[in-house]
Amino acid sequence: MNKPVLNELFHDNSAVMLLINPSNGKIIDANRSAEKFYGYTRKEFFSMNIGDINIMPRKDIRKQLSGIRNKTIINPQYQHRLKDGSIRDIRVLGSSIVLNNIPVNFAIIEDITSELVYREELAKFKSIIDITVAMVGVADMNLRVVYINKKMRQVFGIADTADIGSLKIFDFYSAKGKKIVQTRIKKIIEKGYWQGENEMQSPGGKIIPVLQTVTVVKDAAGKPLFTSMLSIDISNEKDAEEKLRASEGQLKQAELIGKTGNLIFNMKTGLYSLSEGAKKIYGLRKKIITIKDITSLRIPGQNEKLDEALKDITTNGKPVDVVYQIKRKSDHKVLDIQARAQYVPKMDMIITIVRDITQQTKHEREITELNRELRGLNDYLQRVRREERNKFAKEVHDKIGQKLVMLKFQAEQIKKSLQKDMADGSEEAISGLSANISDVLLDFQKIYSEVKTVVLSHLKLAEALWEMGNALITKNNITLEYQTALDKQEFDSITRSTILLAAEQCLDNIVKHAAASTINISLLKQKDRLVLNITDNGKGFNYVKIKMNKYGLLQVRELVNSIDGKFTITSKPGAGTTVHIDVPFVQ
Repeated sequence: MNKPVLNELFHDNSAVMLLINPSNGKIIDANRSAEKFYGYTRKEFFSMNIGDINIMPRKDIRKQLSGIRNKTIINPQYQHRLKDGSIRDIRVLGSSIVLNNIPVNFAIIEDITSELVYREELAKFKSIIDITVAMVGVADMNLRVVYINKKMRQVFGIADTADIGSLKIFDFYSAKGKKIVQTRIKKIIEKGYWQGENEMQSPGGKIIPVLQTVTVVKDAAGKPLFTSMLSIDISNEKDAEEKLRASEGQLKQAELIGKTGNLIFNMKTGLYSLSEGAKKIYGLRKKIITIKDITSLRIPGQNEKLDEALKDITTNGKPVDVVYQIKRKSDHKVLDIQARAQYVPKMDMIITIVRDITQQTKHEREITELNRELRGLNDYLQRVRREERNKFAKEVHDKIGQKLVMLKFQAEQIKKSLQKDMADGSEEAISGLSANISDVLLDFQKIYSEVKTVVLSHLKLAEALWEMGNALITKNNITLEYQTALDKQEFDSITRSTILLAAEQCLDNIVKHAAASTINISLLKQKDRLVLNITDNGKGFNYVKIKMNKYGLLQVRELVNSIDGKFTITSKPGAGTTVHIDVPFVQ
């Protein structure tokens, strides 16, 4: 054989080829495909024996080599070890040829590892599915049928000994079912799985509605080996649907209005049939689902209660009422469900009416919480009323009363001075009187501003806070910066009054003691909390050394704490002050 012919037929061939010395097993040559398959270079092959890659005992290899002389050996199967140590199952087409007047064994190697894996998997598959009540068929990737189980043979009238080699998987489908598979076949191979309703057809022309699961089995490299189809006859479910269809329109409307639905569970097939209302409640798209589809939606801890209810239904035959929770599939929202189930022996089915009672239970909880809040609010208002009455009386007595006494005294002094023809003390006494009158007016403004929290009741909280701050700072040449995104937000009366009273005390302290030129107020929502921050650029103070009962800080802290809030102050001398108030966000 000349060199060009050898290159074309041997070295450049896509098949894996080896030339072997039949007398000692030495590898004479290997083509490029062999280099790629085994992982050895051609140079490495020259120093190797066939026994280096064939895992058979060497004596058995010599027998095989001698058996090839003067004849062609087809399809013997061996196991060869690659350079990376992995073992591959191979089939050999071998013959004896003469090359340069020397007899050599010519071997074409075919990798059949995937084929053997396929056979092993198919054998395991057959042993399991022959006992199932579902129809199971297996086809190769050309859709030729290689196996059908006993149930499928029974339904389609195929004897156990009958040859199925000429059948294609489409032979079991109706025209509609065939179309469903044809339109999905590419995606099924790509994804490796599909489940849905389909139609099969018996040799007599009977349409068999099925819930079908199609699985593509692949090897380790991702190469498709065969396709399995598991089909469950859902004729009973479809018949039940037909019986209910006459009143389906009215039932659907009633279900949607009442947030109800019905589920029919077939005890034989283990499948659920859902009405439109039930599909909406559970957030599912399919009408027919498995037990797993339902149980996967239950909130952990619910299964024991529901399994016990199911046992009562089937054992005692009495209707069962149960309330449980699910996580709706469409949006993962947790729902409260009330279910009433009844077993129907003639149909061997459990019919369940389900109702979404989430809003009902929410309202019940809200009413309970509202009653608790109302009791707390009543107690709070009574306490505030007593405190405000006492505070107002004290303010009038301590501030206005004392200064009125002083005014009276100073008036007497003026009177005496006038009697002495305006002696030198008259002017000073009159100045003191004027100053005290100014103090009295300021005290009246303060008392009025405290009452103003009631006057501002017609405004929303954010608006009232702005009005309060603006009224205080405009008279004192202070700039007010205000940030909020809650302009249109309404809050419960306790939250509102707490924020306004606390803010008023803080602003009053700034005006009186901080010598600030700018105040920044922010009213924000952070998660489930309402946060008020009041910051000034005033002189600040050492918070550790200040007593809580000074500047009204104790009253503010207690007021905030009474509604489960937090009150903190951050301040340093010369660095301003920040008051942080954090209360529950209650509307």
